[in-house]
Amino acid sequence: MIGIFEYYQFSFLEKEISDLYSTYRINTPSDLTIENISIALNINVYFRELSAKLIIDDKEVYIILDSRETKKKQYEDFYHELAHYLLSHSTATTPTLFGFFEDKADNLIQYLAIPCHMFRFINFNSDSLIEEVSTQFNVSYDLAYKRIRNIKEKLGGCHGKYKKRR
Repeated sequence: MIGIFEYYQFSFLEKEISDLYSTYRINTPSDLTIENISIALNINVYFRELSAKLIIDDKEVYIILDSRETKKKQYEDFYHELAHYLLSHSTATTPTLFGFFEDKADNLIQYLAIPCHMFRFINFNSDSLIEEVSTQFNVSYDLAYKRIRNIKEKLGGCHGKYKKRR
């Protein structure tokens, strides 16, 4: 998959996220930290023994992350809550609306965690591609798998080489 940028059609959301990150000089996987993103977007992040949540209070934005979780889980929870914030999700008033918001946020996580302008740091020919992406972007194997699978599907097919862990 050499020259992936020549063949991959970026979605509107992928472009917007990459543009947002680039505006704040978040250009490499090592720049992609909770601290850097929260400072750039003026979000207060707290680690507590509570489930992850987004709180918007007048002019302040807070993301609470569960201090008991693994670092990778905290990152994914951060991206999930960040997705709610970026998508301007307000408090859901019905179970259907809540489910809709959750689905949208869950889908956006992969783009926030592994943005398209950072594809150049990924060796798509590696035999351990999923593990390397998981480590490099500090996300779970399952999230790395989901993003790589979606990239390959967009490129015209997912080769059976990469299997989802059970």
